[in-house]
Amino acid sequence: MVLPFDKLKRTLDEAYATADDFSFIDDELRPAYQNHILSILSGACMEVLGTRVERPDWVPYIPYYFPRATPNPDTVYSFAPIDPDGAYRLSGKLGNETLAAVTLRKGGAHLGTRPGFRVGEIDFSEVEREHDGAFNFLLSKERPASYKGQWFALHPETESLMLRRVTKEASEEDSICALERVDNVAESLTSSPEDHASKLDRICSYTLDQNAFLLRYMAHLFDIGADKGFVADDQAPHGGLIVQQHYFHLYSLQEDEALIIEAKLPKNAKYWSIQTFTPFAATPDYTMRQSALNDKQAVADPDGVVRIVLALKDPGVANWLDPCGWRKGGVQWRWNDFDSDPEPKVTKVSIDRLQENLPRTTQWADASQRMQALAQRAYYYQKRRR
Repeated sequence: MVLPFDKLKRTLDEAYATADDFSFIDDELRPAYQNHILSILSGACMEVLGTRVERPDWVPYIPYYFPRATPNPDTVYSFAPIDPDGAYRLSGKLGNETLAAVTLRKGGAHLGTRPGFRVGEIDFSEVEREHDGAFNFLLSKERPASYKGQWFALHPETESLMLRRVTKEASEEDSICALERVDNVAESLTSSPEDHASKLDRICSYTLDQNAFLLRYMAHLFDIGADKGFVADDQAPHGGLIVQQHYFHLYSLQEDEALIIEAKLPKNAKYWSIQTFTPFAATPDYTMRQSALNDKQAVADPDGVVRIVLALKDPGVANWLDPCGWRKGGVQWRWNDFDSDPEPKVTKVSIDRLQENLPRTTQWADASQRMQALAQRAYYYQKRRR
């Protein structure tokens, strides 16, 4: 008989072997890599043990405390397993957040695989609502003959749902969304030893699948030239929003260096954000550290260009992007619903020559201003995630 802890140990050993196969993890990174694996494993436990396909409920998905797969700091994600033959009612009250959507996806931890390709999306801006913001709609393979309310088609390959709510500042409120399965389905009120073993197998399988994918993805970014500059990469296979473009850059930085990252802002863009990520494609602390900025937090120059400085130590620039001590890692820039190509550019300079490489209009921040900005930041992010 294989005991649960034996199975978990074998999973961790295999995860280490995967990193060695990629020649990716040196001795200095191994403690951080171990934390990364445990983060994936913990997230899998929530998604497998915390909800069930017979009566699904939303559980946290890639939250700030398990931030694998570069989650957007401005997004609260939730996960629910779905039976494509089921029928579901989604109801609640719409908020005033910048973006809100339910993405229909293949795969999921409840199946032992990472959620995969997007097969549908319901944008909350298209959902009918009452005057007070209340909404109610049905999601099923076919519209019931007697049903008169709002209905969305459940794609036959849908195996999980991801609820995504994006804000820019503390004044925005998230939508409230309840999920209810409304078709008759048989369910057991007890769980057998075989059920428990199966769930553990899926947790372990998901952990290995997600980890291998993230290491492959980092290698993929190198292959397409992200170490030389920003490159666009389609996120539809990974559940990205339909009207969103993603640019990536892989950096290597010394104490006396800085990266000046800039982009000409589109005339119209519903939302954009830039963030750092670790060598394992995880988002570092963004609540207490300025490791990400959105279009409300960053300051654009009068020429319509936004310039952001990535440096290991605070350079005194308001638009500082803090890599949280990571000398190597990545930068991801999201653009949502924009009207012109905002391809970012990156230039490496000496810290000593930073000021001469920035325009006179650059906004600077002293220690007091930085402290105030970080306090406002902590309030904003903690307000949504506690």
